[in-house]
Amino acid sequence: MITPGSWSSGDQSEFAIRLTFSPDPDEGKGASSSMSATWGCFEIWVNGLSLCLHHEDSVTLPDVHWYLLPLLRWFVSNWDALLHEERLPNRNEGRDAWLSLRATAEPPLALSEAAACEWDELQHAWWKRHSLLACRDGGLFPDIVIRRMQDKVEFSWGPSPIAGAPQHYYFFANHGYARIDPLAVAKHLSSVVGAAIGHLCCEAPDDPEFLLLRSAFQELTASDRIDDQLALICGLQSVFRVRAHEDPSTLDILQPHFDATLERISQCERVILSQETFKLDLTNPHMRRRKGRKYVEPVDPDCISKAFADLMFAVSPTGLPLGTVWHRFQPCEEIEKKKPADQQQETSRWAEGLRNARDVATACPKTSCVYVADCDTNICDLFSEPRSNGTDGSASEVQIIVQADPEGSAEAGGWLDHLRATPCLLTFSLSFSRKSEKSKVAGHKRAYTGTAPPANVELRAMTVTVPPPASRKATQPPVTVNVVLVEEPGPPESIAPIQWILATTLPISTLEEIRMIVDTWSHRWQISTLISTLREGLTTPHGGFDEPYSLEELAASLIISWRVNYLLCLFDDWPDCSCELVFQPSEWKCLCAYIHRGEPVPAQPLRLKEMIELVAQSGGYIKRSRSVPGVKSLWQGLQGLQTLAFARPIFGSRD
Repeated sequence: MITPGSWSSGDQSEFAIRLTFSPDPDEGKGASSSMSATWGCFEIWVNGLSLCLHHEDSVTLPDVHWYLLPLLRWFVSNWDALLHEERLPNRNEGRDAWLSLRATAEPPLALSEAAACEWDELQHAWWKRHSLLACRDGGLFPDIVIRRMQDKVEFSWGPSPIAGAPQHYYFFANHGYARIDPLAVAKHLSSVVGAAIGHLCCEAPDDPEFLLLRSAFQELTASDRIDDQLALICGLQSVFRVRAHEDPSTLDILQPHFDATLERISQCERVILSQETFKLDLTNPHMRRRKGRKYVEPVDPDCISKAFADLMFAVSPTGLPLGTVWHRFQPCEEIEKKKPADQQQETSRWAEGLRNARDVATACPKTSCVYVADCDTNICDLFSEPRSNGTDGSASEVQIIVQADPEGSAEAGGWLDHLRATPCLLTFSLSFSRKSEKSKVAGHKRAYTGTAPPANVELRAMTVTVPPPASRKATQPPVTVNVVLVEEPGPPESIAPIQWILATTLPISTLEEIRMIVDTWSHRWQISTLISTLREGLTTPHGGFDEPYSLEELAASLIISWRVNYLLCLFDDWPDCSCELVFQPSEWKCLCAYIHRGEPVPAQPLRLKEMIELVAQSGGYIKRSRSVPGVKSLWQGLQGLQTLAFARPIFGSRD
């Protein structure tokens, strides 16, 4: 029988740990002799917070009681990983490891079966090395994740359901994280763990379990481990592996565009960050350049035929497209038919978008960022997410506007009745393309009517409190959100009525603030225009790429899509500006020489409208009195312009 003992080290205001051995209440009936000898409790403090404080049988306990041998083994066997390994297994999806592991728990739907299995294996292996739950061995431990984070050791934690835990058992610590000096963590942890192992070996000198544990602990100070520890810090021995189709070269292609987009964002007082997920099926006849040709599977393994795409697009308050700030292309073997989305997956997807919006706000601190999304998710979960990357209030907060679905959300369904009962604040007109009503014929899709008459809508607003899901009421507080209803009371026949239920963090104290919310949401259509442009551009007969596409070609097409939209907006809004606002001198000069063969090149830059028309004409646009350039003609014209600009210095020029 092991003599009781207790060891503690550290400062509770930064990091401290305590281990205590006490007699086994079951007297060894449910465990081996070695395991029974290590019955006791442990407590961990980080930044003054006791991570083991929990509620059990109407009693609050500061420490966790269980067999401590698995905990000691886990600390010793994963010592280097806990103090030196930073890189996460698959993707970094949050500001701390606990959030990231939660967000990437399930493999993306687009992965093949083999890739999904690999995802799960990497995820589980990393979780076993860094999550305290991996060593609970039947005990009820707090969900704490420990890893290296640059020059600190990161502790992150949060409420997670524990298998076997009764309803009255839960930990008080909500989600949080702290980063501690690694020397302090290593010093206090080795002091307590070493003392506990030494006590076990003194009390039971012949126990092979304790002797092996002491030998492994003594090897932690061996000098030949330094190279391995440095390799872990550098990520050279990480289990992370880039899968075949997640080629980092797409980021190399898009990074200059991302940087330029952030530069444009930083020049605005406020920007709208719109997120969307869509599918590209290049096997579809309408998505192929030669629509009459039978699709042939790609021979090159780097080419893809189907993909899921996630985009976040920045738009100015006037509707000018500023560019893409985040993307993800996920090739898939089969695009499944639309099915009801899992709410947890939806919440994770939109929470990921909010985290990307926070990164934009951090990069552009003088710009107010508004994140907009059309999501079927748990409102409380999304609005409980941090809206700033800073913990001290130094970083700017991201505002949120999401459209709630009254049919897919019980919360929004209840709001609709209450909103309709409030007085109408304003009646005004909205003009934009609208969908027709769904046909009663099975499978018939709604079509855009295009030039629909302006809609007369009514505006209402109120503040509501959204409770958390029933399973997290004890650990997650409710959130307060402002809700705006934009509704068309009497829509024309055969046209879908307007009904927007907008949940937001923006204030609604004045009518101007409410109108600003509606105006901001109305610019969400810009990302739909970008997606339509991308799809239409991929069908152009001279798009510049061979069919089928690689990920690099899709990334380049995304940039072309933005530029086409950007030019079309400038064509309407800034027609008389100099074309050198967008085009290089070599571009407009060589295009003038090509279009007007035999004529001298103008000495002064063209007007922007004239230059855009010339680009479209080189792509097949025929100028008429009331016509404007289209997507395909501009896309093809830009591709040809790049060729002309590249050839001009080679073959000489005539200015």
